[in-house]
Amino acid sequence: MALALVSPVLAITGCGDSGGPVELQTYEPITEEEKKVVEEKMERLKDEPRG
Repeated sequence: MALALVSPVLAITGCGDSGGPVELQTYEPITEEEKKVVEEKMERLKDEPRG
């Protein structure tokens, strides 16, 4: 469940879609603090128009 939150953030903030899955494979287990950061990023992205 936590990785599902991280995946879109990496895809959106990364340099390209091809970099996402590679980063995910080496991603360490997410901490509570990282979850909060990811949730905040997702909230900001919802509010911003995508261009």
